Amino acid sequence: MGKPEIQEQLTEIEKQIANLEGMGGVLSAEQIQAALAPLRQKKAELESSLTGATYSAAVSGSVAVAQGEGATAVGERGVNVGGNVGGSIITGDSNTIIIYGVPSAGEAAVLPPELVPLRKLLGQYFSLSELHTLAFDLGIAHDDLPGSTRSQFAESLILHCYRQNRLEELVTLCREQRPFVTWPRVSQSR
Repeated sequence: MGKPEIQEQLTEIEKQIANLEGMGGVLSAEQIQAALAPLRQKKAELESSLTGATYSAAVSGSVAVAQGEGATAVGERGVNVGGNVGGSIITGDSNTIIIYGVPSAGEAAVLPPELVPLRKLLGQYFSLSELHTLAFDLGIAHDDLPGSTRSQFAESLILHCYRQNRLEELVTLCREQRPFVTWPRVSQSR
């Protein structure tokens, strides 16, 4: 039997194994294991005839098996990352995620509509460096807020103050520094 035929048989056995493993609601675990044993044996024989290497494993319960050069095993609910992750990986059930700190760029887009006039006024009457000074005066490190333009930074500052229940402080500071502007009344009812 040549490599193409062996590969074809191997593919068919892998399909049968996958089908059996998916029958957890129909067959008992013992029935599935009994049916899988000869298929796995045949699969191992076919694989060894393809590669020349022979591996075998007997598993029970929730385990992971890695066989062969470069193989990696990850247990139940495990995460195998090959390379770098640019964000969080969260696993498990009923997770509660609390994020402290800087809102992401996507979060910055959810400025409540009633605060849009405030953002426009901040962007109109303050330069970017003056907005940084406003943040500093409020005890907020401007480096912790996203935004490279006046409008973006103003929105980040407003959102930060909104989330920290400090909008009135921000508007009061704006009134002190730009008394000629008609600043909107803000109420912090979230």
